[in-house]
Amino acid sequence: MARRVENLAEWGRRITGGLRSEALDSPDPRLDGLIAELDGQLSVVSPSASHLGFAVPLRVRVPEGGVAPHQHSHLVRHHR
Repeated sequence: MARRVENLAEWGRRITGGLRSEALDSPDPRLDGLIAELDGQLSVVSPSASHLGFAVPLRVRVPEGGVAPHQHSHLVRHHR
């Protein structure tokens, strides 16, 4: 699946950012390990001009060509 996600690094960094927030609220060495593992698989990205700051749409390449934006964006809760 990962090879079909056009914006994997941007979307993945949003996911790991949410996990980091969870780790601050509820420390767990297993969660820290998961975050480190995921970080090792994602390239470094700078926010694009279309960066919303609170949601990142998942853009998946479809067999017919082009990209189909996923209807649900990953929203990260901040508990502070």
